[in-house]
Amino acid sequence: MNITMRQLQVLAAVAESGSVSEAARRVHLTQAGASMALRALEAQLGALFDRSGRRLYLNDRGRFVAERGRRVLREADALLEGLAERDGRVYGRLHVGGSTTIGIYLLPEIIGRFQRRFPDVECSLVVENTESLVRQLIDGQIDAALIEGPVSHPGVMSEFWRRDQLCVIVGPEHPWAKKGRATRRQLSAATWIMREKGSGTREVFEQAFRAQDLEPHCAFELGHTEAIKHAIEAGLGIACLSRMTVAGEIDSGRLVEVKIPFAIPRELRFIQLKDRHEGGPVKEFHRMLKERG
Repeated sequence: MNITMRQLQVLAAVAESGSVSEAARRVHLTQAGASMALRALEAQLGALFDRSGRRLYLNDRGRFVAERGRRVLREADALLEGLAERDGRVYGRLHVGGSTTIGIYLLPEIIGRFQRRFPDVECSLVVENTESLVRQLIDGQIDAALIEGPVSHPGVMSEFWRRDQLCVIVGPEHPWAKKGRATRRQLSAATWIMREKGSGTREVFEQAFRAQDLEPHCAFELGHTEAIKHAIEAGLGIACLSRMTVAGEIDSGRLVEVKIPFAIPRELRFIQLKDRHEGGPVKEFHRMLKERG
């Protein structure tokens, strides 16, 4: 039997994405090369996938192999990182998750700075909502994440990173725009456009309103901050979003911030598994965040 690290990398990438083409992109192979690696692995271990069109779904055997394959890959990374540390270098891979607001508006610049400082580290960024990132962290698909919502999982370490503020926004033609403020009664009766369930922004928003004995009415959900901003600009409702995501539109007059009787602060947090060794890339990334918090 001759199972290679590359085959396990392709299997892990397909398990996460369900697509051979996406897996090939993630591990820097051609699609033909990734397919060949999977065929060679299945020739040794038996069928690992159920196939539906172009999508691949791990069967029970495949889940077993993928889970243990990830452990092997982590151990190999730890070996290389340990040797690099002995030589005074930072080497390996860094898989970072960012909840939607952080992943779009903050993390690309941070990761770019990290790669300039540590060119021997291969970085990847996953942008999902907070709930999804916690699952991926527990499953070993990412090394660490920056999130917007609270985490209660006992196996996850959560550490304060920086503060953020949510604000209520309307379109320039909305009745609230002229006065620039809204009462508690108006907030309660308003039609809200919200992020999807599992979003850290939505969870903080709903907790803040419940603390004020208010129950916001959700007209519809959108899974992306940019889509919500366009909907508000078109006059479809009201939203509560991070101020850093709407600063440009407020400055240009495309959106209007409305003052409300209470503030909605939140903490952005760094998370990783409690019992996992913090290898060189994660340690340096964590250190950079503390420097720039």
